[in-house]
Amino acid sequence: IPKHLLPHSKDYLYPHDYNGYIKQDYLEKPLNLVSSQGIGFEKTLLEWLDKIRN
Repeated sequence: IPKHLLPHSKDYLYPHDYNGYIKQDYLEKPLNLVSSQGIGFEKTLLEWLDKIRN
């Protein structure tokens, strides 16, 4: 767990104080869970994920 997420940290942002969600880094480095060639329906899914992320 990154140190800034520990409850006693002065930098910790408690999500329940922010309508249940606050943008902060929950991982030290990002996880790449999806790998795709962008062929067929995968292309549509990649476009959908891009819209969600941005």
